[in-house]
Amino acid sequence: MVAGERYDLATGEVLAFPGSVPHSYQNADIKRAARGVSIVIFAKTGV
Repeated sequence: MVAGERYDLATGEVLAFPGSVPHSYQNADIKRAARGVSIVIFAKTGV
């Protein structure tokens, strides 16, 4: 969920959002394991 909205991603899909936005991760499929990668990029304001 990002800012209260749910996103269902398929293999290979990407979701980008500002880290300051409330977010969480959840695997809704109890039969299949999920794997995720999180990349955080810090940037100065105005750059």
